[in-house]
Amino acid sequence: MDTYCGKSCEFCSEKESGSCPGCRVGPGRSLYSGCEIAGCCRSKGHDSCETCTMKFGCGKRGRREGMPKERRRKAAEEAARKAEIARKAPFLGSWLWVLFWLIVPSVLASLMTNNTMVALIPTLKVPGRLLSVLVSLAYGLILLRLSSEEKCYRTAGGCTLVVAAIDLLGIFIPDRKVGLVLLLALVTILVGLAGEYHEYMGHSEVLLEMDKDFAQQWKGLWKWYIIAVLSTAGGFILIFIFRLLGLLVVLAAAIALVVVSIKKLVYLYRMAKLFREYPN
Repeated sequence: MDTYCGKSCEFCSEKESGSCPGCRVGPGRSLYSGCEIAGCCRSKGHDSCETCTMKFGCGKRGRREGMPKERRRKAAEEAARKAEIARKAPFLGSWLWVLFWLIVPSVLASLMTNNTMVALIPTLKVPGRLLSVLVSLAYGLILLRLSSEEKCYRTAGGCTLVVAAIDLLGIFIPDRKVGLVLLLALVTILVGLAGEYHEYMGHSEVLLEMDKDFAQQWKGLWKWYIIAVLSTAGGFILIFIFRLLGLLVVLAAAIALVVVSIKKLVYLYRMAKLFREYPN
Protein backbone atom coordinates (compact mmCIF):
# COMPACT_ATOMS: atom_id res chain seq x y z
CA MET A 1 0.00 0.00 0.00
CA ASP A 2 1.40 3.40 -1.01
CA THR A 3 -0.33 5.37 1.73
CA TYR A 4 -0.99 5.03 5.41
CA CYS A 5 -4.67 5.93 5.20
CA GLY A 6 -5.58 3.76 2.19
CA LYS A 7 -6.03 6.55 -0.37
CA SER A 8 -4.74 5.91 -3.87
CA CYS A 9 -1.89 8.16 -4.93
CA GLU A 10 -2.86 7.70 -8.60
CA PHE A 11 -6.11 9.62 -8.14
CA CYS A 12 -4.85 12.26 -5.70
CA SER A 13 -4.89 15.86 -6.95
CA GLU A 14 -1.84 16.67 -4.84
CA LYS A 15 0.27 14.18 -6.74
CA GLU A 16 -1.05 15.37 -10.08
CA SER A 17 -0.07 18.93 -9.25
CA GLY A 18 3.39 17.79 -8.18
CA SER A 19 3.05 19.28 -4.68
CA CYS A 20 3.33 15.91 -2.90
CA PRO A 21 6.16 13.37 -3.51
CA GLY A 22 4.11 10.58 -1.97
CA CYS A 23 2.88 9.78 1.49
CA ARG A 24 5.74 7.65 2.82
CA VAL A 25 8.55 9.76 1.35
CA GLY A 26 6.72 13.08 1.66
CA PRO A 27 4.48 14.27 4.49
CA GLY A 28 4.51 10.86 6.19
CA ARG A 29 8.28 10.39 6.27
CA SER A 30 8.64 11.40 9.94
CA LEU A 31 6.69 10.95 13.15
CA TYR A 32 6.09 14.69 13.55
CA SER A 33 4.94 15.24 9.99
CA GLY A 34 2.25 17.43 8.56
CA CYS A 35 -0.07 14.44 8.24
CA GLU A 36 -1.80 13.38 11.45
CA ILE A 37 -2.64 9.93 10.07
CA ALA A 38 0.95 9.18 9.07
CA GLY A 39 2.21 10.39 12.43
CA CYS A 40 -0.37 8.26 14.25
CA CYS A 41 0.55 5.10 12.28
CA ARG A 42 4.27 5.60 12.83
CA SER A 43 3.86 6.25 16.57
CA LYS A 44 1.84 3.03 16.99
CA GLY A 45 4.07 0.94 14.73
CA HIS A 46 1.47 0.35 12.00
CA ASP A 47 2.28 0.16 8.30
CA SER A 48 -1.17 1.54 7.58
CA CYS A 49 -4.54 2.18 9.20
CA GLU A 50 -5.69 -1.28 8.06
CA THR A 51 -3.77 -3.00 10.88
CA CYS A 52 -5.20 -0.69 13.56
CA THR A 53 -8.11 -2.01 15.66
CA MET A 54 -9.48 1.55 16.00
CA LYS A 55 -9.71 2.25 12.26
CA PHE A 56 -13.51 2.18 12.00
CA GLY A 57 -14.10 4.80 14.67
CA CYS A 58 -11.00 6.90 14.00
CA GLY A 59 -11.64 10.61 13.57
CA LYS A 60 -8.29 11.19 11.89
CA ARG A 61 -8.95 8.56 9.22
CA GLY A 62 -12.38 10.07 8.63
CA ARG A 63 -10.72 13.35 7.71
CA ARG A 64 -8.24 11.83 5.26
CA GLU A 65 -9.75 13.50 2.20
CA GLY A 66 -9.12 16.91 3.72
CA MET A 67 -5.60 16.19 5.00
CA PRO A 68 -3.78 17.70 1.98
CA LYS A 69 -5.75 20.92 2.33
CA GLU A 70 -5.03 20.99 6.07
CA ARG A 71 -1.31 20.54 5.41
CA ARG A 72 -1.35 23.43 2.96
CA ARG A 73 -3.13 25.59 5.53
CA LYS A 74 -0.56 24.78 8.22
CA ALA A 75 2.30 25.36 5.81
CA ALA A 76 0.86 28.76 4.86
CA GLU A 77 0.47 29.70 8.53
CA GLU A 78 4.06 28.67 9.27
CA ALA A 79 5.33 30.69 6.30
CA ALA A 80 3.35 33.73 7.46
CA ARG A 81 4.71 33.32 11.01
CA LYS A 82 8.30 33.22 9.77
CA ALA A 83 7.71 36.20 7.48
CA GLU A 84 6.29 38.25 10.38
CA ILE A 85 9.26 37.39 12.60
CA ALA A 86 11.67 38.27 9.77
CA ARG A 87 9.90 41.62 9.34
CA LYS A 88 10.21 42.70 12.96
CA ALA A 89 13.48 40.94 13.89
CA PRO A 90 15.90 43.72 12.74
CA PHE A 91 13.87 46.40 14.53
CA LEU A 92 13.56 44.46 17.79
CA GLY A 93 17.14 43.25 17.67
CA SER A 94 18.55 46.76 17.27
CA TRP A 95 16.58 48.41 20.07
CA LEU A 96 16.89 45.50 22.50
CA TRP A 97 20.64 45.66 21.93
CA VAL A 98 20.60 49.33 22.96
CA LEU A 99 18.58 48.43 26.07
CA PHE A 100 21.22 45.88 27.01
CA TRP A 101 24.11 48.34 26.64
CA LEU A 102 22.38 50.95 28.79
CA ILE A 103 23.68 48.86 31.69
CA VAL A 104 27.07 50.60 31.32
CA PRO A 105 25.93 54.17 32.19
CA SER A 106 23.47 52.67 34.71
CA VAL A 107 26.29 50.97 36.64
CA LEU A 108 28.38 54.14 36.41
CA ALA A 109 25.48 56.16 37.89
CA SER A 110 25.12 53.64 40.73
CA LEU A 111 28.82 53.94 41.56
CA MET A 112 28.65 57.73 41.53
CA THR A 113 25.70 57.77 43.95
CA ASN A 114 27.05 55.01 46.21
CA ASN A 115 27.26 56.19 49.83
CA THR A 116 30.92 55.22 50.14
CA MET A 117 31.83 57.03 46.93
CA VAL A 118 29.78 60.09 47.90
CA ALA A 119 31.55 60.20 51.28
CA LEU A 120 34.91 60.29 49.46
CA ILE A 121 33.85 62.62 46.63
CA PRO A 122 30.62 64.47 47.57
CA THR A 123 30.50 66.33 44.24
CA LEU A 124 29.71 63.06 42.42
CA LYS A 125 26.25 62.68 43.96
CA VAL A 126 24.27 65.18 41.85
CA PRO A 127 25.94 64.26 38.51
CA GLY A 128 25.39 60.61 39.35
CA ARG A 129 21.69 61.16 40.03
CA LEU A 130 21.35 63.18 36.82
CA LEU A 131 23.03 60.38 34.87
CA SER A 132 20.62 57.90 36.46
CA VAL A 133 17.68 60.05 35.35
CA LEU A 134 19.04 60.27 31.79
CA VAL A 135 19.46 56.48 31.65
CA SER A 136 15.87 56.00 32.85
CA LEU A 137 14.61 58.50 30.27
CA ALA A 138 16.49 56.69 27.50
CA TYR A 139 15.22 53.32 28.69
CA GLY A 140 11.63 54.56 28.84
CA LEU A 141 11.78 56.13 25.39
CA ILE A 142 13.17 52.94 23.87
CA LEU A 143 10.39 50.91 25.47
CA LEU A 144 7.87 53.33 23.96
CA ARG A 145 9.59 52.88 20.61
CA LEU A 146 9.20 49.12 20.97
CA SER A 147 5.48 49.51 21.69
CA SER A 148 4.84 49.56 17.94
CA GLU A 149 5.40 45.79 18.06
CA GLU A 150 3.93 44.97 21.49
CA LYS A 151 1.50 47.09 23.51
CA CYS A 152 2.90 46.00 26.91
CA TYR A 153 6.00 48.07 26.15
CA ARG A 154 3.86 51.23 26.09
CA THR A 155 2.87 50.88 29.75
CA ALA A 156 6.40 49.84 30.69
CA GLY A 157 7.87 52.88 28.95
CA GLY A 158 5.35 55.25 30.50
CA CYS A 159 6.06 53.92 34.00
CA THR A 160 9.81 54.22 33.43
CA LEU A 161 9.44 57.87 32.36
CA VAL A 162 7.33 58.61 35.46
CA VAL A 163 10.04 57.09 37.67
CA ALA A 164 12.66 59.19 35.87
CA ALA A 165 10.58 62.34 36.45
CA ILE A 166 10.21 61.54 40.17
CA ASP A 167 13.96 60.91 40.46
CA LEU A 168 14.66 64.26 38.79
CA LEU A 169 12.27 65.98 41.18
CA GLY A 170 13.94 64.24 44.12
CA ILE A 171 17.26 65.93 43.32
CA PHE A 172 15.79 69.31 44.28
CA ILE A 173 13.95 68.14 47.43
CA PRO A 174 15.94 68.58 50.67
CA ASP A 175 16.55 65.40 52.68
CA ARG A 176 15.02 67.06 55.74
CA LYS A 177 11.57 66.83 54.17
CA VAL A 178 11.27 63.21 55.25
CA GLY A 179 7.54 62.85 54.64
CA LEU A 180 7.71 64.02 51.03
CA VAL A 181 10.81 61.92 50.35
CA LEU A 182 9.10 58.78 51.70
CA LEU A 183 5.94 59.50 49.68
CA LEU A 184 7.93 59.87 46.46
CA ALA A 185 9.86 56.70 47.29
CA LEU A 186 6.60 54.78 47.74
CA VAL A 187 5.20 56.07 44.44
CA THR A 188 8.49 55.19 42.71
CA ILE A 189 8.33 51.62 44.02
CA LEU A 190 4.70 51.08 42.95
CA VAL A 191 5.12 52.65 39.51
CA GLY A 192 8.44 50.85 39.06
CA LEU A 193 6.81 47.49 39.83
CA ALA A 194 4.10 48.15 37.24
CA GLY A 195 6.77 49.10 34.70
CA GLU A 196 8.85 46.00 35.39
CA TYR A 197 5.81 43.74 35.08
CA HIS A 198 4.79 45.12 31.68
CA GLU A 199 8.38 45.08 30.42
CA TYR A 200 8.79 41.40 31.32
CA MET A 201 5.43 40.57 29.75
CA GLY A 202 6.35 42.57 26.64
CA HIS A 203 9.57 40.58 26.24
CA SER A 204 7.60 37.37 26.71
CA GLU A 205 4.98 38.30 24.11
CA VAL A 206 7.40 39.26 21.33
CA LEU A 207 9.25 35.98 21.87
CA LEU A 208 6.14 33.81 21.88
CA GLU A 209 6.07 33.12 18.14
CA MET A 210 9.82 32.51 17.98
CA ASP A 211 10.73 30.64 21.19
CA LYS A 212 7.93 29.65 23.59
CA ASP A 213 10.32 28.27 26.21
CA PHE A 214 12.28 31.52 26.30
CA ALA A 215 9.02 33.47 26.52
CA GLN A 216 8.06 31.46 29.60
CA GLN A 217 11.45 32.16 31.17
CA TRP A 218 10.66 35.89 31.18
CA LYS A 219 7.39 35.19 33.03
CA GLY A 220 9.24 32.98 35.48
CA LEU A 221 11.83 35.71 36.07
CA TRP A 222 9.04 38.17 36.88
CA LYS A 223 7.75 35.79 39.58
CA TRP A 224 11.20 35.66 41.17
CA TYR A 225 11.47 39.44 40.94
CA ILE A 226 8.17 40.10 42.74
CA ILE A 227 9.00 37.46 45.37
CA ALA A 228 12.32 39.20 46.06
CA VAL A 229 10.64 42.63 46.31
CA LEU A 230 7.92 41.38 48.65
CA SER A 231 10.52 39.57 50.73
CA THR A 232 12.47 42.81 51.07
CA ALA A 233 9.37 44.63 52.31
CA GLY A 234 8.52 41.78 54.66
CA GLY A 235 12.08 41.74 55.98
CA PHE A 236 11.97 45.45 56.89
CA ILE A 237 8.71 44.91 58.76
CA LEU A 238 10.15 41.86 60.50
CA ILE A 239 13.13 43.90 61.72
CA PHE A 240 10.83 45.69 64.18
CA ILE A 241 9.77 42.34 65.66
CA PHE A 242 12.78 40.02 65.29
CA ARG A 243 15.72 42.19 64.34
CA LEU A 244 18.22 39.47 63.41
CA LEU A 245 15.70 37.41 61.44
CA GLY A 246 14.50 40.53 59.62
CA LEU A 247 18.05 41.48 58.66
CA LEU A 248 18.68 37.97 57.31
CA VAL A 249 15.50 38.13 55.21
CA VAL A 250 16.46 41.54 53.82
CA LEU A 251 19.96 40.26 53.00
CA ALA A 252 18.59 37.16 51.25
CA ALA A 253 16.08 39.28 49.30
CA ALA A 254 18.83 41.73 48.28
CA ILE A 255 20.93 38.84 46.94
CA ALA A 256 17.88 37.51 45.07
CA LEU A 257 17.31 40.93 43.48
CA VAL A 258 20.93 41.03 42.31
CA VAL A 259 20.58 37.55 40.81
CA VAL A 260 17.33 38.54 39.06
CA SER A 261 18.98 41.70 37.70
CA ILE A 262 21.89 39.68 36.31
CA LYS A 263 19.52 37.15 34.73
CA LYS A 264 17.53 40.00 33.21
CA LEU A 265 20.68 41.28 31.53
CA VAL A 266 21.53 37.79 30.30
CA TYR A 267 18.00 37.38 28.93
CA LEU A 268 18.15 40.78 27.21
CA TYR A 269 21.46 39.84 25.60
CA ARG A 270 20.12 36.46 24.43
CA MET A 271 16.92 38.04 23.16
CA ALA A 272 18.69 40.80 21.23
CA LYS A 273 21.11 38.25 19.77
CA LEU A 274 18.24 35.94 18.78
CA PHE A 275 16.47 38.68 16.82
CA ARG A 276 19.65 40.16 15.35
CA GLU A 277 20.74 36.77 13.98
CA TYR A 278 17.33 35.76 12.67
CA PRO A 279 17.62 35.03 8.92
CA ASN A 280 15.89 37.57 6.67
